[in-house]
Amino acid sequence: MKRGHHQIVGGHYIPAVARDGDIVSIITWGAVLGMTQRFYEHFNNIAVVHLTDEMLTGGKTIDGFDRDALVADLQQFNTGQVP
Repeated sequence: MKRGHHQIVGGHYIPAVARDGDIVSIITWGAVLGMTQRFYEHFNNIAVVHLTDEMLTGGKTIDGFDRDALVADLQQFNTGQVP
């Protein structure tokens, strides 16, 4: 398949595991592949964020992000109930 010529039917959950500039590393079909913002915006229809208190120390992530600020920011992405 040529780059940019996608014939996707259906879909599946893919975890995003890293980012390098404009490319997000995803794991799909047992391989690590790159995904652009444009691809994500075109093909994504549901996103899930995993955030638990066990991941936090003093209400912050290992990178220093504040839990309450993260939760507030995530609300901006809420597009309503999934049918």
